Amino acid sequence: MVSADPIRMFLYRWMIETGDPVEVVAKGFALGRDQVVDLLSGELRYLTYSEAARLCGRLQLEPGEVWPPKSGESY
Repeated sequence: MVSADPIRMFLYRWMIETGDPVEVVAKGFALGRDQVVDLLSGELRYLTYSEAARLCGRLQLEPGEVWPPKSGESY
């Protein structure tokens, strides 16, 4: 499990810079609106490694840059 905070901060920054509402962000990154709301509200606090990798793929981020792996971990 990894913290959802880096993804939450990415989404906040995106929305601040673009002015896009949740619905536009969700559609643009091919995410569910409820998932984006849960991330932004802090309801979703942790992600499995597979969830983290999937979200990073949708957001065009590298998981290892968002959450540097600890020894023996991979995404």
